Amino acid sequence: MTLSNFLAILLIIKMLRPVSNKERFLVEVNALNKDIVWYLRNMDQRLTSTQKRLRQYLLEHTVDVGYMSLKDLSEKAQVSEVSILNFCKLVGADSYIDMRECFRNYTRDMMRNIFMEPVPPSVTQEQWSEMYHYCSDITENHNRMLQSIDLTQLEQCAKMLTSSSNILILGHDMSKVAADYLASRLSYLHIHNQSVNLGDNDTVQMLLAGLVPGDSVIIFSFPPFYMPAEDVADYVRHFGYNLIVIADNESSPVVGKGGVDFLCRAQNSYFFNSMSVPLHFAEILAYYVAAATGKRSEDIINGMNAVGSYFLHNKVKEMKG
Repeated sequence: MTLSNFLAILLIIKMLRPVSNKERFLVEVNALNKDIVWYLRNMDQRLTSTQKRLRQYLLEHTVDVGYMSLKDLSEKAQVSEVSILNFCKLVGADSYIDMRECFRNYTRDMMRNIFMEPVPPSVTQEQWSEMYHYCSDITENHNRMLQSIDLTQLEQCAKMLTSSSNILILGHDMSKVAADYLASRLSYLHIHNQSVNLGDNDTVQMLLAGLVPGDSVIIFSFPPFYMPAEDVADYVRHFGYNLIVIADNESSPVVGKGGVDFLCRAQNSYFFNSMSVPLHFAEILAYYVAAATGKRSEDIINGMNAVGSYFLHNKVKEMKG
């Protein structure tokens, strides 16, 4: 038997082999460069109200779904796990894991499309690839951060901060940048706070001594970990003040000290303390604080617009005069 005949027989056997649901699903999803989102948007089956609700949730949370467990998706989409598994079969996936992987691939492809050719003439393909991998690290850490957030806890922390008379924000080394950024966002909302370097022992002790019931302490803890931060967390917990910890991982000395922990991985291929994700979390927390202030937040914006209009009006008068 010649090699060509042998290959021909193998091809025929492969064609006669039954195609699994997973293979059919992947073929349909990948056909014409289509993705899972396109597939869901163009489903022509008649869907029940539960299936429509689940499909809508999937379309609105494409990044999140790629990193959710079956239980998490069931709770957040408010449908049963059985309904999700049945939906997976409806779209042709053998399991929830298979469908979830398609959402991960969709996120990766969206990220990859940002770096598609044509590459600028002054940039080599190797340089472009390096940029892509660096941004992919950040995206992966960002997705982990989003998946780890307990939204109920986040809302509670936001309300807690709006009711605190004083907020002490502590950072060290590079994490002081994130502490300063959060402090600036809270100051914008007219919420009294102070950002202090954990290494400034005298100032930290003085401010801790001035705390009163209902006050809050926020500690940013990222590599290289500053071990005295653990003493601060113990003090805050001992006297019953509110404690919020924003850390790189569970090995931080202040994680698990009786407060609310939020994890934002800062390490990537190039840095062990990149602030890209922590800064975004600070923005998310500030957003929830702004939402918790309600009308006060709108009054602040209106007030700033009024001040801007006043300055502009005077400038116009000066130019005309």
